[in-house]
Amino acid sequence: MADFEGIPLRGIGGSGGALLYLRESAESDIVENVASGVEVQALGGSRAIVVRGLTENSYEEVMSVAPEYANQALDLISMGGRPATVLADVRKTHVAWWETEEGSTVRLSGAAKLMIGMGGAAVEAPPMRSWHASMRYFRMSQTTDDLYDAFRNVYLALESLLSRIEPVRVGAKGNPEAERTWLKRALSAASSLVNLSNYVIGETANPADAVFSELYEQIRTSIFHAKNGRPVLLPQDQAHRKTVAAAKERYTRLYLDLATKELDVVFTSGAITTAGFSILVEPALAQLRLYVTDDPGTGGEADTAISPADCASVALVTRRAAHLDRPEELALAVVGEADVATVQEVIPHIARFCATGPTGEPVHIESLEGKLNLSGFAMLECALIVQGVNVELPKASYGT
Repeated sequence: MADFEGIPLRGIGGSGGALLYLRESAESDIVENVASGVEVQALGGSRAIVVRGLTENSYEEVMSVAPEYANQALDLISMGGRPATVLADVRKTHVAWWETEEGSTVRLSGAAKLMIGMGGAAVEAPPMRSWHASMRYFRMSQTTDDLYDAFRNVYLALESLLSRIEPVRVGAKGNPEAERTWLKRALSAASSLVNLSNYVIGETANPADAVFSELYEQIRTSIFHAKNGRPVLLPQDQAHRKTVAAAKERYTRLYLDLATKELDVVFTSGAITTAGFSILVEPALAQLRLYVTDDPGTGGEADTAISPADCASVALVTRRAAHLDRPEELALAVVGEADVATVQEVIPHIARFCATGPTGEPVHIESLEGKLNLSGFAMLECALIVQGVNVELPKASYGT
């Protein structure tokens, strides 16, 4: 039966599941029942954590729920007095499996980042500029690797700067006005410096009200508060990541544009467009070939062979996978496929998969950090996402 280093992949609740990774190895064995039929298990000394027993029947459905179940297990473990740990970026190395009418499929997924800088001529040092507290919050939003933490700091950067543009009023008894009252007035004042329509989605007769509704009422209160009966966004919530990421991008621009007007500072940037990234990367994607091997090596830039230890490997039928693309994130995909039975004729288990370029040398390696036994599955897929990162734009990619 399918397993990873002795951890079963299938449970009694259902045939679906996922193999995710922790940032650090678990201190001790983990087994938690987090829902009816759903188990989460990891071994001490391993970064891998298995969620099994899911009834979801597609990759997208499995990955929409597996990280949350893993997080619930980690919450329970932490409350039991054992060392707290956190999931690594679930969009990087992971494995998912599911059952369909055609049979069971297991997919190994990985991601390669392509750092893109527009370059340019050297410029003279800027004149002396004044520091403002909002800059600290903005810098923290660029250094954290957690999306919700980044949004929180972007909001605080905006709040700090808006309170300079339109200070909070204090009543006769020394009490500050209600936050909602102040923020609405501050956004109205900000509209004289920038066009707030540039930071909202769709047409609106009152951009200041639209910004207030989304920024404060919908997202800010859900991230900053946790009271029962109110909308809440838990840390590492996967279901709302796209919404939060899109809002964070727009309100980061709002902060930077206001800072340019109010603080006389300029965030110099350049970027490649979605179309430009496709033109740049598509020819290279067409030449990639994916392989799986039982070589246990973790891999690295120094590897010049699919298996430096001369272990066996299996070539997968590789093709572009536009259905896995995320154009808004400059992410394009290729996928390799093979019958599990064909793979097992050559190798007993999979330890890593590789992408090779035109010369046949590896250009990217994904290590599973252990042995993945695929017995009982029908089809194997390996998906590689190649994501462009605009290094001259505010940070947009977060691990958690």
